[in-house]
Amino acid sequence: MGELESGKNSLVDKFVDFLFSRDERKLLIAILVLGLILRFLVASNVPPVADEMVHGVHAIGVSELKPLSTMTQGPVWFYLTDMAYRIFGVHLITARFLAFFFGSISILLVYLLASMIFNKKIGLIAAFLLAISPFHITWAASYQDQAMMFFVLMASYLFIKDYKKKGKISVLSSVFLGVALLIKIITGVFLIVFGAFILGILYKNYKTDRKLFKKNIKRAVLFGAIIVFSFVPVLAYNYFLYKEKGIVDLVFAQFLRINPEFYTGPGLAHGEGFVPNKLPKNLYSVLTVYFLKEDPILLFLSAFGVIVLLKKWRERQMGDILLLIMFFFALFFIASAIVLQTHYTSFIPLMAIFGAVFIAKASDKVKRFKNYRYIFYGAIILILLYNVYSIREPLTSKSAIDKMRSFSDSSFDKDTFIVADSRIYRGTSVWMFSDKNYVDSSYFPQIMQLSNAKEAKTTPIKVVFIECVSDDCGWGTIKDQPDLNQSVEVIVEAFRSISTKTENISGGGSVEGVRESEITGEPFFRVYETVLSVDTRVFPELKKTHNHFFYQIPRNEFPKDAFDYYTVNGFFGNLLNSVSYLILYFFIFCAFVSAIY
Repeated sequence: MGELESGKNSLVDKFVDFLFSRDERKLLIAILVLGLILRFLVASNVPPVADEMVHGVHAIGVSELKPLSTMTQGPVWFYLTDMAYRIFGVHLITARFLAFFFGSISILLVYLLASMIFNKKIGLIAAFLLAISPFHITWAASYQDQAMMFFVLMASYLFIKDYKKKGKISVLSSVFLGVALLIKIITGVFLIVFGAFILGILYKNYKTDRKLFKKNIKRAVLFGAIIVFSFVPVLAYNYFLYKEKGIVDLVFAQFLRINPEFYTGPGLAHGEGFVPNKLPKNLYSVLTVYFLKEDPILLFLSAFGVIVLLKKWRERQMGDILLLIMFFFALFFIASAIVLQTHYTSFIPLMAIFGAVFIAKASDKVKRFKNYRYIFYGAIILILLYNVYSIREPLTSKSAIDKMRSFSDSSFDKDTFIVADSRIYRGTSVWMFSDKNYVDSSYFPQIMQLSNAKEAKTTPIKVVFIECVSDDCGWGTIKDQPDLNQSVEVIVEAFRSISTKTENISGGGSVEGVRESEITGEPFFRVYETVLSVDTRVFPELKKTHNHFFYQIPRNEFPKDAFDYYTVNGFFGNLLNSVSYLILYFFIFCAFVSAIY
């Protein structure tokens, strides 16, 4: 008993010692908690943008359907997002769970990476800059980029660590790059940089240490093999799809120009692939419209940090050279292909490290002042206050879209018939009511016409109409469609006249100058409730209207009706299919255990 008490006292003593020590881990924990809180609130509250209601919608039901890949690739992201839906329910925070989670623990990775390459002071500053980055926080959205970048950072950390300590090429880093590749194909840009560094290492080994060269050759081959194997599920998916239907996924169609006409249509014009002559214009937009507008402090700090690093280029070590080349190569490549904010969240962790280098350098310069610590801490506090102020709305108010989702869960049962205003972006309606009995308002007149027919068998049921109060909830084009607006207003007026209960769902969570689709406190949706006699026999057919960008939602309903449904035949086809699933599940498992590792 005495030994047990002694053990307890020992643990308590260690905790107390840690609490009152000058251990930098305490500060790191505080920074992580701050980053988690800010990301959780914003990811829970900020209104979604259009593509979020594509990826976030397409993830619903994926883990039950179990496809090898999807129209936009990233199978690991879709599987894990759907698992979050199944565990926590369908909400904005769960649609964005991977960005929230991996974006948050990237704070720890940035600390480890910067501490290893530079020192712990720079590591802590870099972690702090990432934790409070408005750009990184605001775009912790239903996109793959932040989750992808976590695994790229993890691979970078292991790659640099193994080379610094033992001069060897890290095979384990290729596993994390494989996960990143199965989250988003843009990882391939970073892979080119890793490949170039591997060739450089092998060349140096060949010149100086033949024994190490032979060992690293084997590691390099294994590294490459793991990367190739990681992409087999996506390649197999496209092979089966092309063989049966002559099409490939959207990404391959865009960049390889394989039957891209299949994906033409509103919202599917994703660009022309890699177009170098657009780089200057696109890069200017990225720097001024995105970074300067949404994260100006980090933009300037990182720019000065890059200058500091480049001034003594010859003294740079492998770690900081890798980060610099990775940053600029990927930035120029991506800016030559596509300009969307979310793609550039990948660069914020690297920018945080560069910015920390400058702050550390500047703090050394002001040490000659008597109260230099107050200058340093004052600057840090001002940066914190400015960044938090810029995202104040989603910290204190919630988007009407998440409110509507929660309201439908609590107020509508399985028999409630929901009619969604056609002026609500289709992806938003599908996401909010994915597990409900709903229909777009454009179908409502036909349903009532069938219900009023002589042969109809009607039943009195609860019917709710969800009005878009602003007349355009996500489309951005309704002003150019007066006929559509007028036809919906006729339905609104009809429900208003017979409604027995009306509920307003107010907007909130907008970020000034970035996401201003909702006005805090102002009605965004209005819910009209009534009872109507409806022929419910049409309801099973209505489920087939629950689709968005080629896919039925949830994805596991009517799987054979999907454009990318294919059959696998023959020994080779079945073998490839089985191997592809084994590889996919292996990398999903690796994604699970990565945070613990």
